[in-house]
Amino acid sequence: LTEKGTAVVDSEGAVYTFGNGDDGRLGLDSLESQMEPVKVQHELTQLRCVEVACGVSHTAALTEKGVVFVWGSNSYGQLGQGTLSSRALPTTISPQQVLGQLTNSSIKSIACGAWHSEWRNRT
Repeated sequence: LTEKGTAVVDSEGAVYTFGNGDDGRLGLDSLESQMEPVKVQHELTQLRCVEVACGVSHTAALTEKGVVFVWGSNSYGQLGQGTLSSRALPTTISPQQVLGQLTNSSIKSIACGAWHSEWRNRT
């Protein structure tokens, strides 16, 4: 939940977003705002998410298998993909991208600040 958008995970692990659609922060392949929750499709449709976090203009979701998906503005590199390209659809971040040398670890939880993202690992 941020001042511009909201993301929630239901009991089945589906992600829904609503609010201001600028920068693709809703993950709906659109910049349109949504006044009611809309299910985020794309690759997340087949997966069960356990956590979601929102920054000012980006969102991250964590699957039960420890895979992180990110979308929205990337003007400060907050999506963690090594570029400054924004994404209007969920895009995977591999554990190796996120954890680097900690290859025997998996992602345990996620958080987003205004212009940054945080992944916590489990060994």
